[in-house]
Amino acid sequence: MKKIIGFILFLTLTSLLMADVVSFTYTFEKPHIKTEGGYSELIYENCVNLGQEGEPLLPQLGAEILLPQAQELET
Repeated sequence: MKKIIGFILFLTLTSLLMADVVSFTYTFEKPHIKTEGGYSELIYENCVNLGQEGEPLLPQLGAEILLPQAQELET
């Protein structure tokens, strides 16, 4: 039993030490500002403005990143 636990611990530590980091950087152009009825709206290309009624709308971009095996995600 101790050998199995030791082996699993060894595999876990090995996979954590050998993991590489994949980084993506997103850059955006200057936003288009749309003013209507005393309100201003920031419009970014390919983004959706989301928010609850009565609160500011925030531009959001959904991204799907397929990570290679043994990679980790940092936010």
